[in-house]
Amino acid sequence: MDWTIDGDFMRDSSGDLKDTSEDLLLSFKNEVFTIIKSDLKEWREEPSVGAGLDEFVGEPNTQQIAARLEERVKSALLLIASSSDLSVRVIPVGVYKVLITVNVDVLATAENGLRAGESVTVALLFDYMERGTFVPLSDLDKFGGRNI
Repeated sequence: MDWTIDGDFMRDSSGDLKDTSEDLLLSFKNEVFTIIKSDLKEWREEPSVGAGLDEFVGEPNTQQIAARLEERVKSALLLIASSSDLSVRVIPVGVYKVLITVNVDVLATAENGLRAGESVTVALLFDYMERGTFVPLSDLDKFGGRNI
């Protein structure tokens, strides 16, 4: 299923629920985003899913915090990607705001439309001033990954 940033289901052109079973890259992107924005034990059926970034709310934007955010995201995503195929960058863009980019090397197949050697990049802004706010970014060509 495809959903909005707030978790509401999206509709397709016919008004039905938008299904991602035909778009494997969108489905993967949604899974990455869900893991990053979730807290541990938030999902009753999957209590081990989530990066728990709300823990960083109110922290200053330092190199140490960025390193902890990077490690937390990477650790959480090991549920769906191997460490050797996964890279995470945390880039400061404000006093309490960072850009988190996740790059995943995936196998190119006819089903996902990737070319050999092409990777998938997911990026989002995390604002941790008062309450953790996440905003996905879609214009990622400048980050060297495939925009999904």
